[in-house]
Amino acid sequence: MDDLGDEFRPIVYRPYAQIGPAGHMTVQLRTTGDPLSYANLARNTVAEVDPNAAVGGLKTLDAHIDQAISREITLARLSGIFAGLALATACMGLYATVAFQVTQRTNEIGLRVALGATRRDVIWLTSRRVFALTAMGMAIGVPIALAIVRLTRSFLFGIQPGDITT
Repeated sequence: MDDLGDEFRPIVYRPYAQIGPAGHMTVQLRTTGDPLSYANLARNTVAEVDPNAAVGGLKTLDAHIDQAISREITLARLSGIFAGLALATACMGLYATVAFQVTQRTNEIGLRVALGATRRDVIWLTSRRVFALTAMGMAIGVPIALAIVRLTRSFLFGIQPGDITT
């Protein structure tokens, strides 16, 4: 099994003597400590059983799992990078929109301050628009994100689509 998403295939144990020299064999060792420290011992043991057998592809289970899910890890990292870029772009767009609106309303803000508006009133006047834009963005974005998560179900291992904490 090269991919963790593959269906599990049945395994049958057959003694090496029945397979013959043409067969492909995988040996798994359970060790204590560093598994790669037993590599030479494993090679020597195989050489004692069959001097013509070639030993290759020694790797730990962790390395095998990392190799099997490397595509998913790369996709997750790229998704995180693009999500960060999208968030930064959205923040800059929101800032630019608010800055433009405040610039357009400079005379109105000056007039309100002249008539007695406090600093808190002016901040609320501009922040109210930010909160409204943020709420609209979330109202549109969250359902779309949840729909996309359902489409990417095949990439999820042990996680349910729409798991908010994840």
